[in-house]
Amino acid sequence: MEAVLTSWKEIAEYMGKGVRTLQRWEREMGFPVHRPCVKQRGVVLAYPSELDAWGKGLTNGQKDQPTGQPTEAIYQLHHDLTLELARLAMSLHISSEHLLDHCRPVQPKVDSDDHAK
Repeated sequence: MEAVLTSWKEIAEYMGKGVRTLQRWEREMGFPVHRPCVKQRGVVLAYPSELDAWGKGLTNGQKDQPTGQPTEAIYQLHHDLTLELARLAMSLHISSEHLLDHCRPVQPKVDSDDHAK
């Protein structure tokens, strides 16, 4: 039976990379880790044979570049960000219309003493 890597630190040592790099690869490039309990995002497992096979699929030193199709998580993030940007744009539009409707330019006060001088 194959040994199982049971933490990000163990996986990082095996791959010779930092934990954050591997977490980014998981999000963006389908790095093969397993999460046995969805509610506990911190629990992670990996099999060295899967990591080796994944690494061999990336050639020419392009491990920092996304390959293949975006994951479902990327599509969901794009969708969520697009909706949030649309909400912000609408809010700014409404706010600017409100300001334009309810604000008048302020006329500078002119003291009669200033005119005499």
